[in-house]
Amino acid sequence: MRYAIRTRLTLWYSVVMTVVLAVFSAGVLGLHARWGRAQFDSELASLSAALAQVMQEELAESGNLQKAGTETWESIDVPGRATAILDTGGMPISARWSGFPYAAKSAAPAAGPQPGFATLTRNGTDWRTLARRESSAHGDYIVFVGGPLDELRRQHALVVRVLFVATPLIVLLAAAVSWWVASAALQPVTMMAAQAEAITDRSADWRLDAPSLTDELGQLARAFNRLLGR
Repeated sequence: MRYAIRTRLTLWYSVVMTVVLAVFSAGVLGLHARWGRAQFDSELASLSAALAQVMQEELAESGNLQKAGTETWESIDVPGRATAILDTGGMPISARWSGFPYAAKSAAPAAGPQPGFATLTRNGTDWRTLARRESSAHGDYIVFVGGPLDELRRQHALVVRVLFVATPLIVLLAAAVSWWVASAALQPVTMMAAQAEAITDRSADWRLDAPSLTDELGQLARAFNRLLGR
């Protein structure tokens, strides 16, 4: 079964639009996931740097890791973020866990000279953590920060829902526009076909109305009119 030209044009345009939107949506989701993780890591890095700076200032005043850790704990409190000063064995000197179920092995192995990010699953919740080892004249210590990825996951799920709803609506709108454009473009053909059907041996002097003198439909009308003349 052959579909009408306008139907075929609409179907083809809808398929192409669906593919384009699918690729676009996949790209948006991928970029959103990477951007969200990068923003989260940047926040943890800034918090870790702030903790390290306060700790160094407190150590310069007191010269005692335990006291400096306590003063740092009192100075910085970020809701929803685990913050801790650990010894090199991973044991807390001072800590505010904010729901993070800490175990000593969680931070110590990751705390090399360079900051180390990790994604840990604890009690069904994914946490993004950062551990960095700091040196001082009074001893080395580890700055540990972390935060749950729930909010990031909720934002990603919201973007997925928006795209899931918006994509079919855009395809339907594009199909409607395609149908209207195809109908408008093919209307002269329908008109010329009706005029050709009305021509009989008693009206052989009739000619088709050329909708345009320059486009393909105009050329078709002129060729048909010349045929009638011959």
